Amino acid sequence: MASATTDTNQQVAKLEDQLKDNQASKAAEDASKLAAGTKAINHQASEATAKENAAYADAVKSQEAANQQALAEATKNIYTPAQKQQLENAKTSQYKQDQAKLDQAHQTKLNSLKADHDQQATKLNDQIKAHQTAEQNSKDQAAAQASAKLDAQIKDANTTVADLNKAINNDNNAVEAAQDSLNQAN
Repeated sequence: MASATTDTNQQVAKLEDQLKDNQASKAAEDASKLAAGTKAINHQASEATAKENAAYADAVKSQEAANQQALAEATKNIYTPAQKQQLENAKTSQYKQDQAKLDQAHQTKLNSLKADHDQQATKLNDQIKAHQTAEQNSKDQAAAQASAKLDAQIKDANTTVADLNKAINNDNNAVEAAQDSLNQAN
């Protein structure tokens, strides 16, 4: 029995050794698979981390750019008292320049309108004077013609009166001569 126990023990020991060898072999196999799986997981995690870090860095850059732009926009509207006074002075100066230009343009327009008005008034006055002169000349000519006609009629009338007076004198002379003849005949 001792020999059977020893054989059994040897077989158990052999089986245990085989089991240990199998376990060691399996553990080595599993370790290499575990190492490869771990490496793949670590690689994937590393890529995901790199992508996440890149996205985060881009987001930080975008936020920083937006912050810089917002700061730049905000500083446009922030003025020190000296800057505010300088801005007011510049606006006042620009207003005065613009006002002077408008005043000059307005005065130029008024001068142009006045010159046009004066020119039109002179032209109309010249036309009125020319019309009045022509009308007066026409009246003077008509008066001269009427006066000449009247003078001719008066002259004709005076000639007629003189002729009539002559005829009357002749008739009176004839009547006197006839009366003298009649008186002598009586």
